[in-house]
Amino acid sequence: MSKEGKTKGLFPFKPGLCTKSAHINYSQFPRSSEFETKYFEDTKEIAQKDLENIEAKKNTDYQAGITISTNRALRTKDREVKKPILEEQTKKPYFGRLDILNEEGDKETVYIGRNGMADDNDIRVYHILSAFGAIYNQSKIGDLSHDKLGEVTVNLKRQIESENGEFINFHDLKWDEEKGYFDPVLEKRLNDNAKEKLSEIWETIQAEQDLVMRKNISVPIFIQGSAGSGKTVIALHRISYLLYEHKNINPDKILIMAPNNMYLNYIKDISPDINKVNQSTFEEYCINRLPFKKNKFNMKDYFHYFKQNMEDDSEYLSIKEKGSIEYKNKLNDFLETSDFLEKYLPKEGINIEFDDVNFTFTLERIHKLAKDYIENSSFKVAKERVLKTIKQESKSKQGKKDWGFDDRGYERLIDKEILKLDKSWKIPSVFEIYFDFCTNIEVMKAIMVEEKAELIVENNKINKSKKLVTYDDLPALLFIQQKYFEGIGILHKRKNQSQPTQEGYDYVLVDEIQDYSPFHIFMIQQVVKNSRMTLLGDLGQGIFSPRGIDNWDTAFASLQGDAKDEYEYIELSTIYRSTLEIVNYANQILKPYSQDRYTLSNPIGREGPKPRHHKFNSMNNQLDQIISLCNDLDEQSFESIAIITKDWEEAFALYSGLKHKIKNVELVGESSKEITGGIIISPVYLTKGFEYDSVIIANASRDVYEDSYYSRKLLYVAVTRALHQVHVLYRNELTLPLMEIQQPSKAKNIREELKNNQKIKDEIDQSLETNKKSLITKVESELNTIFNNQAEEIYELKKKVARLEQEVEYYKKKYLKNKKG
Repeated sequence: MSKEGKTKGLFPFKPGLCTKSAHINYSQFPRSSEFETKYFEDTKEIAQKDLENIEAKKNTDYQAGITISTNRALRTKDREVKKPILEEQTKKPYFGRLDILNEEGDKETVYIGRNGMADDNDIRVYHILSAFGAIYNQSKIGDLSHDKLGEVTVNLKRQIESENGEFINFHDLKWDEEKGYFDPVLEKRLNDNAKEKLSEIWETIQAEQDLVMRKNISVPIFIQGSAGSGKTVIALHRISYLLYEHKNINPDKILIMAPNNMYLNYIKDISPDINKVNQSTFEEYCINRLPFKKNKFNMKDYFHYFKQNMEDDSEYLSIKEKGSIEYKNKLNDFLETSDFLEKYLPKEGINIEFDDVNFTFTLERIHKLAKDYIENSSFKVAKERVLKTIKQESKSKQGKKDWGFDDRGYERLIDKEILKLDKSWKIPSVFEIYFDFCTNIEVMKAIMVEEKAELIVENNKINKSKKLVTYDDLPALLFIQQKYFEGIGILHKRKNQSQPTQEGYDYVLVDEIQDYSPFHIFMIQQVVKNSRMTLLGDLGQGIFSPRGIDNWDTAFASLQGDAKDEYEYIELSTIYRSTLEIVNYANQILKPYSQDRYTLSNPIGREGPKPRHHKFNSMNNQLDQIISLCNDLDEQSFESIAIITKDWEEAFALYSGLKHKIKNVELVGESSKEITGGIIISPVYLTKGFEYDSVIIANASRDVYEDSYYSRKLLYVAVTRALHQVHVLYRNELTLPLMEIQQPSKAKNIREELKNNQKIKDEIDQSLETNKKSLITKVESELNTIFNNQAEEIYELKKKVARLEQEVEYYKKKYLKNKKG
């Protein structure tokens, strides 16, 4: 706002006049091209001079021989922070301008940049994260209200376009009847290649994204955004905004949880702020807080089931149950039972007779004390407190006796018994407790049907014997660790090792939340203060089923405490990544799934070619067509091309066929750390979160992708990786979700035929089942008849035997009587 001492009138610019002090003395600036060019050049020079001063001070420190001290360390740190900012400002000091009428009725001109620039408390460039930045990002002309600036009128929004330190042009915000407010800089950036486009996200943040970024820190936020709607942009800006707005928050107390390390490497260069923020996958987070190494346990591969299509595997069947809140509740119930605790408590008390003194500490007292202490502390601390209590009471007993001789014998005996108790009292590991729970058949039967429970318990026993845990076991292990052992929060250095503490993070941001189970979400809430979280995802990209959530209500229900009723749910409305044609194609694929779950985002309107379909008749023909497409796309100067397959086996086979035919083609696997551009081959599940100039779906045949929601989501993810072009290869017939777009009547006829065939099959199965039941009934009847007849015959035979026995007895008695006579 205008400061006292400033002239409220317009800066009297003339060609060639220096503008370096204009922001100190004047609050309004001309709109001419000459002024804009000069102000831009002068601002660059100010940044360059400040950069030279920093280097000069650095050299002065060293030349003066200043030893390492607190002051010098502070100056060094200050230089390290300012230097990259100033280096950037010498090339692009700002990218926007606002002319406004402020609340006091004064006219002001403000410039907006990625970072601010000020001297003598007079601001020459405002930070994009400032209140003025919020007004700029709303892209509206006219009256606006802001909680800090009050009622203002925006008279001009001007975008300043520059490249490599050269002023190019400016664009004033204009209304377009079809597109609304037209953003030429955004239009240009969207037409850039993937890597170039991401490097300039600060210039092109949109109103919808800006509003989400500046949301209240205290309310948990769930964001549903279709592929390409800017969730990554929001995530990065949200972190930057919180650090800018809340000076009491340190970057090292913020956590970003991402799907994989490739994704983390992908975003690390976009926003310098996040490099100081904790970044981790959920799996890494757990490994750093659970005693895997100490107990010699290992993790199973996250993609184990998806690579091998093990849908009938008992471990695969357990995924949904292990991720449920019911599983968490049953685990808690199990841990609260006295039988569970007593298993890990001592088996004998203490009873000492020394001289005429008897000291007793019963087993019942030990158990009661231990259970009381465990309610508020770890197993280790509870044990220490019990042993300390025993020691104290034994000393109290000792103090009441006037021994009359050396009492060291009594003390040695007490110490011996306490040491014996200490050694016999073995503290269980978190893994031991967990496997006691998940191999208990009665507990598992309370969660799932008996047959399934038996399979899963048996599988858990095998994992226990092999010292393996799955990704889906991790929330339960964290739950036990938090309840009975060390903390699961921020890591602190102790004796050159990182140790988990009970301290929670100031803020947590999670991307791809649709791939986290309710139990995962519950545990994430446990490691952040006051439920301060932003959780971003897209149900349409939930391709790790049965992992994750299938509707947002399940995620909301995972929250605990006040957050259960105070969260905010936001649906992003616009897709910025892909062309109109690609977005419409993708939305048609996903619409049958998304209906009644959420609203699909709409394209911004950038046009391009429609997705093309290419039929191949052999594997060699498939390879030839892919090579031809890659050459064609390369000639169009596309820098990143993704050849996407359904699974890993297909990706590996394609790579084997193409690695000697396409130069520098790269196979992306789970161990890949980053994607450098060029041509990559990847299974679809490893492409989430990334974008490419063009996408080639290697084989979208009907026999590869079945007609299901799951296949629709796989195809949707693959298609939406593309900025500019999509090419779909198939053999014989397209998969039905794509055929219904290209040939709707044919797809309809095939589905009707399949439906009729299924109906006939069901009728045959029903008939066979009915005939089987009839046959069984007939056989049972005949057997009953036979058994009944046999029973009657046996009865008659028994009667005859009984009569014969009577006759034998009669003649026997008669014989004996005659013999006596």
